[in-house]
Amino acid sequence: LKVTDVVAGTGLSMNTVRGLFHDTSKRVDMETLDKLCAFLKVGIGDILEYREG
Repeated sequence: LKVTDVVAGTGLSMNTVRGLFHDTSKRVDMETLDKLCAFLKVGIGDILEYREG
């Protein structure tokens, strides 16, 4: 998938998707997670990972 595909399929902004792709986002709201899960047809545990740090 390209970032532009995710933007087009979710309606999220390019900056939001780029931040997630490059792991530079400080936080993610539930609406964003919901849109990503629906677009990718996955559960939240499939896209989130806890890391101490």
